[in-house]
Amino acid sequence: MSNTPATRFVRSTSDRYLTGVCGGLGAYFGVDSNIVRLVMVLATLFLPGPGWIIYPGLWLAMPTDAGGPSGFQQLRSMLENNRRSVR
Repeated sequence: MSNTPATRFVRSTSDRYLTGVCGGLGAYFGVDSNIVRLVMVLATLFLPGPGWIIYPGLWLAMPTDAGGPSGFQQLRSMLENNRRSVR
């Protein structure tokens, strides 16, 4: 058994440019987040379909490392607030 804590699949709140997805992936896989960003940009340029789908999908699924909501939960909360303000 290992004494290292389990790594969580979360977005980074400290290592981020847009939403923290690449910072979180870098921490999860133990690589520099700039390498993850480069791979994500290259994937988007050379594999346009998957690149444009993977990043938003990860943002929707990953909560923040500070215990914040996932992108899906943020969207749902925004929609509920908008629905309440329209009534």
